[in-house]
Amino acid sequence: HHEELSKVRLDGRSNFQRELTTLRSRHAHSIGKLQEELKTLRERDGTHKAAPKVSREVADTFSSEHKREIMSLRLSHENEIRDLKEKHTQEHARLTSSVAKEQR
Repeated sequence: HHEELSKVRLDGRSNFQRELTTLRSRHAHSIGKLQEELKTLRERDGTHKAAPKVSREVADTFSSEHKREIMSLRLSHENEIRDLKEKHTQEHARLTSSVAKEQR
């Protein structure tokens, strides 16, 4: 019966790893997109040094909004990952106890 229990553990772990990887790549993608936009804005601002102060202010505002957005994304990503870990921990406990019951 020990094999059954370790199979449950392995299945759970690989599901968790898969979901975590999916989550992380989605997070990296959305943050990457924002950082790309930010870079574009900065470069555009660089070519506008001679431009009126207004455009620089707009770029700065944009830039700080982007930074805020990236921060809040990171925060929600941490929460998503924590929730995922919790879900898997509970699922794991449930499976382990049901396998243990079957063995009695």
